[in-house]
Amino acid sequence: MPDPTPLKRYIPFTSDYGFKVTFGNEHNTLFLRRALQAVINMQFPIEEVIFEKNTKEPPTVDGRFLVYDFTCQLDTGEIAIVEMQLGGFPFMVNRLKYYTANRMIPFVKRGRFGFRNIPQIFCITFMNTNLFRDDDYIRTACLYDEKHRLIDDGVKYIFIELAKFNKSPELCMTDLDKLIYTMKTLPQIEQQAEIPDFMQEEWLASALKELDSSALTPEARAQLEMSIAREMSSILAPQQWADYMKEEGLKEGIEQGIEQGIEINLHTNIRNILSKHPDWTDFFVADLLQISEDLVRKVRAEM
Repeated sequence: MPDPTPLKRYIPFTSDYGFKVTFGNEHNTLFLRRALQAVINMQFPIEEVIFEKNTKEPPTVDGRFLVYDFTCQLDTGEIAIVEMQLGGFPFMVNRLKYYTANRMIPFVKRGRFGFRNIPQIFCITFMNTNLFRDDDYIRTACLYDEKHRLIDDGVKYIFIELAKFNKSPELCMTDLDKLIYTMKTLPQIEQQAEIPDFMQEEWLASALKELDSSALTPEARAQLEMSIAREMSSILAPQQWADYMKEEGLKEGIEQGIEQGIEINLHTNIRNILSKHPDWTDFFVADLLQISEDLVRKVRAEM
């Protein structure tokens, strides 16, 4: 069986593997603690985080299961939910509201004062795609009235759109800028000389060490390549996402748009793989992307 295409030196933070070995690293939480402190803009260092289960039963019989990318509790009591979004996700803000609302449930008790012990929740979303129509790469949303007066900040939604960040390394002075620059540009770095000085700070260096693909065994590299290919096959193509938005509110159109978006993008991935590796068997490509051999044969015949 042929080896998968060699990975670039650094694995993307936004991949499932990259996210788990950096933000979800239970053995070394330095990067996670400094990253959360920078994003939340906390005045005091986060000394400890308590990892929590990232799946939860739905609150109703026909409700949706909750599958958080990552959730933890800080030593100061706050809750952090961290999402990594590769592509467009239909009604993403509603999804985040659902996550935060359900995260409150365990803290609500019976009685007149049953809501008094709900901790502050930070719902942080890193995105490869753009969600808002402006140039701001980070925004924090709370509950305000029509005169922009704060009603409640018990839940803070923090959106970080990586693609909009365009600062040069010399201008990255804060931990937040250093974090976003590293997350956005790391996959393009190939040589040690290309790494900015601030990436050698202990908290960022610890993440780079985990993401360095050159340290992986051949078997681990092959598995990682397959994992990334599967992730990419599930992302809606940009044009299908635009078409989907036009159909917003039409249930049949929404479902059809999602199916078409996934199918078109999947066909593109199959063609790209077959173009680079025409000697790979239909079975191997089907196993790589977790799809049927018939679909691979169909795309190969159309090429």
